[in-house]
Amino acid sequence: MLLFSTDNWHPAPTDYPSLYLVDKEWYLWSATPTPTFGPFSYTRPAIDRNIVSVRQYAREFHSEKTLAVLKEIVPDFPPGKMTLISANRINQSPMFPWRTNIPEAIESIRFMTPPPGSVVMVNLSPVHGSSVLTDKYIGQQLVKLTASGCVVIVSAGNELQLLSADSIPSGNQVVVVGGYSAQSNTPESNYGPGVTSYMPVPISLTRYDVAMTYGQSSAATAQMAGVVLLMQNYAHSRSRFLTPSEVKSILSTRGKPISIQRDRQTVNSFTPVWSALRVGIDAKLTPPVSPIGRIPNMPPGN
Repeated sequence: MLLFSTDNWHPAPTDYPSLYLVDKEWYLWSATPTPTFGPFSYTRPAIDRNIVSVRQYAREFHSEKTLAVLKEIVPDFPPGKMTLISANRINQSPMFPWRTNIPEAIESIRFMTPPPGSVVMVNLSPVHGSSVLTDKYIGQQLVKLTASGCVVIVSAGNELQLLSADSIPSGNQVVVVGGYSAQSNTPESNYGPGVTSYMPVPISLTRYDVAMTYGQSSAATAQMAGVVLLMQNYAHSRSRFLTPSEVKSILSTRGKPISIQRDRQTVNSFTPVWSALRVGIDAKLTPPVSPIGRIPNMPPGN
């Protein structure tokens, strides 16, 4: 399965940044002796309380799908650079009265002191009826992560609603990822000016030799995390990691142009293409060339 092509460019494992994944059901690994997907290694979740009867209630395998996507896009990612954090979503059924720890999960990353250039993927469900993107407290935590140099990638949500930029407390700081149908150019998630870039969904996966699909903004965000890891790898192989604003700028202006249509509205955006991303990265890393013969800091005409 080829989700994203790097045009025969082969990344070097030593140039990858650290990766922090905040997703559902990482606590499954504390109850599962042998991880399903290599070459990743798994650590006991940093946050796994408020869980009851893990094997009975955790049936969705959302996190396994996320790892399967990452394995396809970045198969050589160094296991030691990945940190998995469990964040339990709220189940709407009164039979499963789990309390959310999503804000705790995100805040815990800051106390791990992630190095600049790290990639943080937040791939979660709504919190108390408010999405991760529109929750003010979570927005504050995301801004603090970007201020420390982390590239934060957040799913757009799946209500098929128009997402404006001013509705997101973290504003221009985070990469917001939406999903779209490449066949019909219709959204498979929330969409609009608040979304940075889109990935095609759904995608086909295989787990235990059983075919399944992974769709909406969750699948799109998992793909985008892999793409950003490759972007940072390439940038570091040249000179340095990109800043969060540089990554967002490239994703929002480079790639294959797409026009997403819904309810007689058209939203123009991009979906990543490696050749275009590479040009954008090169432009960010290449210092401007001074005009020949001009003395630095001297006004033109002198």
